[in-house]
Amino acid sequence: MSGMQVDGKLTLTENLADIGGLKLVKEGYDVWVADHGKEGKLPGINRSLEELIFVAAAQKHCGHVSLEMLKRQILTDPHSPDHVRINGAMSQLQVFAETFRCPPGSNMNPPDKCHVW
Repeated sequence: MSGMQVDGKLTLTENLADIGGLKLVKEGYDVWVADHGKEGKLPGINRSLEELIFVAAAQKHCGHVSLEMLKRQILTDPHSPDHVRINGAMSQLQVFAETFRCPPGSNMNPPDKCHVW
């Protein structure tokens, strides 16, 4: 939205929670794989299970809000707008960049990342 920016101080704790949550989900999956072995791809889906972890997380935040609602959210809500929650959190995880082969320095693989835990 032209002219409006998310207030990083207002959304900081929720942004960190999004990053931490994604990291824990991936680490939990890695533990499961270590205990049970690597799984094959799901029939009819051309994505690895590692990719599907991130796809599922992104789908949770798919939606549409009116421009007025978006303006209100940016001004008052401690949660970033959905598209920022998806791209912002995932771009901070090196494992995301490796999973999707994001070029170093790209929007989804910035050189400086926030490390949680």
